[in-house]
Amino acid sequence: MPRKQAAEPRAGSELADAFELMMQQLLLLGHTLPDSATSLTPQQLKILFTLDFLGTPTPMSKVSGRLGVTPGTLTKVAAGLVRAAYLRRERSPEDDRVVTLSLANEGRRIVEEIKAFRRAFFAELCESLGPSARRKLIESHRHIYETYRRILQQHHADDRRVRAERRVRSGSVNGPYGQR
Repeated sequence: MPRKQAAEPRAGSELADAFELMMQQLLLLGHTLPDSATSLTPQQLKILFTLDFLGTPTPMSKVSGRLGVTPGTLTKVAAGLVRAAYLRRERSPEDDRVVTLSLANEGRRIVEEIKAFRRAFFAELCESLGPSARRKLIESHRHIYETYRRILQQHHADDRRVRAERRVRSGSVNGPYGQR
C-alpha cells in the first residue's frame, strides 16, 4: 500500500486563506437578491433554504444543529418568520414535546423566487465566459462541493465513533442511566 506523502507545510495555510476569500465572495454573491427578499436577514435566509433543502417538517433541534446555532437563537429568528407567514411551527403529532418547522406557502414562494433570480444571475455570468472558462468554473465548483461533502461525512462518522466510545467507557451503553 503506498504511503501518503506529507502535505506541503504551507498547504493548510494556503487552503485556509483561499477558503476565507471564497467564502467572502460567496457571501457577497449570496446577498444578490430580488428586491422582494432584501428585508430578510442572512440568518432568516439560512433557515428558509435549510428547510427547503430538508423538504419536510423538521424538528427544531435538528434545524438548529444543522445551522450550528443554539435552539434559543433558532426559536427567536423562526418566530419572526412565522409572524411573516414564511414558516409553520407545529407540535409533532407523534410526540408533543417535539416542535417542527416547515416552509409555509409564502416561504416556498420566496425561496423559489430567490432561486430563479440566482439562476438568471449565474446564466448571465456564464454567458460572459468562454466555453472553456465556463466549463472550468462549473467543474471546479462541483469538485469543491464533493470534496467538502466527503470531509463532512468523514467528520460526522468520526464524531459518532467518538461518542460511541465515550458511552462504552462511561458504562451508559444501554441507556441514559446506565441500565443493563
